[in-house]
Amino acid sequence: MSNQAFEWPDLTALLDDFEEYFEDIGQTLKIADMNDLEAGFDRARNALNYLPEADAAQLAALIFDGVATRHALIDGNKRLAWQGMTTFLDMNDIWFDAGELEAAEIALAVVGRQATVEDLARFIRENTSAWPEE
Repeated sequence: MSNQAFEWPDLTALLDDFEEYFEDIGQTLKIADMNDLEAGFDRARNALNYLPEADAAQLAALIFDGVATRHALIDGNKRLAWQGMTTFLDMNDIWFDAGELEAAEIALAVVGRQATVEDLARFIRENTSAWPEE
C-alpha cells in the first residue's frame, strides 16, 4: 500500500462522534490543548514528507501514537487515538480485526513505551486485510 494517496479522517468529525460517545457514558469531553491534539493527529500525514514509502499500517500506528501520547484531552486520549487509527484504516479499505485483549495490550504498551510505533504497525499488519467484497 505504499506510495498511494491516502484518505484521512477529519478530526472535527471524530471529535463530534467522540463527544457523543462521552455523553452516552455520562462524561464530558474536555480538550486540554487543541493545538497539541491537532499536531498529534497530523503526525502521520507529516511523516509522509520524510517517509514516503510508509504503508497504511505505519501511518495508522503514527496516528495512534501521536494522539495517545500527547495527553491533549483531559480523559480519553487512548480511546480517541484508537478511533482515529481504525477510522483511517477503514477509510482506506483496510479491515482491522484484532482481539480486544490483544489490542488493549499493544495500545497500553505503546503508550507506556514498552512497545514501539513499529511494533504497533506490525500488529496492525498481522490483523488486517482488504475489506471483503460483498
